[in-house]
Amino acid sequence: MWPFRTSVPAREHESCARRFAEVLERLDRCELALAEQHLQVLDVAEKVAERLTERIRKRKDGKAEDPPTPYHLILGRKVGS
Repeated sequence: MWPFRTSVPAREHESCARRFAEVLERLDRCELALAEQHLQVLDVAEKVAERLTERIRKRKDGKAEDPPTPYHLILGRKVGS
């Protein structure tokens, strides 16, 4: 319960303003850390995608082909099983 209901608004009180600033700073640090983690995950995903693309090219003897359509992938799995 806020002890200064009518005389001092919560955001304008000195100690509250300090606490709000601390909380906002912590929130910014958390958001930055989370954004850095997302960037690291995206970087790893890009590296994996590049490696997989290289493997496909090596298997195809360097011939670049269009990736198979989802229909052909499903058909290949049904025939293979």
